[in-house]
Amino acid sequence: MDKYEYIFRSEDKEFTAWCNPEHLESASACALNKLGAKFLEVVHKASNEIELITIYRDKFIFFYPKTDKK
Repeated sequence: MDKYEYIFRSEDKEFTAWCNPEHLESASACALNKLGAKFLEVVHKASNEIELITIYRDKFIFFYPKTDKK
């Protein structure tokens, strides 16, 4: 299993972590809960592209900017 370095950003905090891309949703949900943030942006560190945006509104909601239609 490959792991990549990601930047996890909330409205006021930021940290990096290595993660398997298949586990980004669960990693971001855990980070969002631990930080007590309103949203979390997950950025692939090497390409600097946003991979995932996570918010919580009575349930976790995941957006994939590269694949979601506008």
